Amino acid sequence: MLKNDNKLEIYRDDKHLGLSFRWHSPSAYFLAFFALVWNAFLVSWYSTAFVSGAPIMAFIFPLVHVAFGFFTGYTALAAFLNKTFIDVYEGNLYVEHKPLPWWKGKKAFNTEDIEQVFVKEKISNNKNGTSKSYSLWVLFKNQKEEQLLNVGNLTSSKAKEIENHLEDFLSISDRPVKGEFGAGAGIVRQARKRRLKDDFPNRSLNFLYHCTEKDIIEMDKESLAVLSVSQYDWNNGETDKLLQLFDENKEEKLLHIVQNKAILSAYLEKVIPITKTGFVKFDVNRPIPLTIVQDTHFSFKEQKTGLAFNSSMNGHVSITQWLYEDKSKNQSLRVVDYEGQLSYYLGEKVEAERFGNTLDLEGDLPEKAIDDYNNNWDKEDLI
Repeated sequence: MLKNDNKLEIYRDDKHLGLSFRWHSPSAYFLAFFALVWNAFLVSWYSTAFVSGAPIMAFIFPLVHVAFGFFTGYTALAAFLNKTFIDVYEGNLYVEHKPLPWWKGKKAFNTEDIEQVFVKEKISNNKNGTSKSYSLWVLFKNQKEEQLLNVGNLTSSKAKEIENHLEDFLSISDRPVKGEFGAGAGIVRQARKRRLKDDFPNRSLNFLYHCTEKDIIEMDKESLAVLSVSQYDWNNGETDKLLQLFDENKEEKLLHIVQNKAILSAYLEKVIPITKTGFVKFDVNRPIPLTIVQDTHFSFKEQKTGLAFNSSMNGHVSITQWLYEDKSKNQSLRVVDYEGQLSYYLGEKVEAERFGNTLDLEGDLPEKAIDDYNNNWDKEDLI
């Protein structure tokens, strides 16, 4: 078992992934109380009508209320007893709600047809204010969507956790989906803004270094959503971060934050497609080139080895990185070996002053970000 808390249980081996999500929430008690009062009234009504010999209409008239009472009571009971089970094995994904039967309670999908797993957010406005609910969906290769899980106590973090486990087991590379919660414009629209003191540019890279998924950053006055964070733990004790960012048009950007002892530097990077890596004569089994020419001359700077982690996946991979820089040290070329698979990144140095002051205040902030908040913000700076 990978996890067992009061809501989510996860089982996994090489051939099977099993997840169960418990429906129970504090609202179940209110629903049960309401159903009890409602149905008690109906029992009293029919008892009185039967004893007094009331006309037939006295028995027919409340039937709609009887149906509602049954539905409410059944729903309350399901909220206490039911779990949703999601199982993946033998090329299929199964969804079942039990022990009490539920509408559309059993589903089965061929995993070969699944392109993405994603989370949707629904915002409802009523006289009591605004409420949010979350549901888990799959997108098929034919672009049709199907709902996997939609219960009232499903939080965004639990939904994303289930999404990550499913995509990891199915070897699905996460990418934004139209209407998905936590990607691109969906996050940007939810972000609130606050104003830092004048010394913010000197600390902005330190904050970016501690960003997590769903945070919002601002660069060149453009809001960018942090979709995922990759972390490189090098054997020399330093740690670099690679942020996968999306703008409001869902265009991807990569921000590589490099640690050199206590100094942080940022590079805006692009992945060089395999079809365009012909200019790099690179073979990990032979002496590496000391210079590489790609529009400019890059000179070898250093080689690092370590482990790579990603916020949307479990586990880690061993990596080796070869770093090249141009003469001005403002452009970089990284060659990274992910356990036999080479990736190439072209980077351009980004000065701290280009980063602004946008982030998501609705989620939990990283500990370091909270420290920065306490040390560098005034209450009147919040807008």
